[in-house]
Amino acid sequence: MRIGRSSNPALTKSTFTQAMYRTADERAMTIQGTVNKSLILLILVLLGAVYALNLVLDFDFIEEGAKAGAPKYMEWYAASGLMITLIWLYIEILRLLTKLASRK
Repeated sequence: MRIGRSSNPALTKSTFTQAMYRTADERAMTIQGTVNKSLILLILVLLGAVYALNLVLDFDFIEEGAKAGAPKYMEWYAASGLMITLIWLYIEILRLLTKLASRK
């Protein structure tokens, strides 16, 4: 039995050399390209979860402080923490968009 040969009659030698779907620049999609795009999507989902959890933590800190009757100066800590998270999120989104735009 030869390595790399399939017993599936639909998978012939020309199956993977002739691209059924083409990208914008008319190159065939490779397995490595598919893996890279899948990893990028996974990273984006994980980063989105981290950003969402940071916002949840900030809002929870604000809510718990209000319930506990925290001193007046703690409002500034909560507000600055929320602003830092929002600015960090904004900068990361801009970096991501820049990277995606430079790939094309």
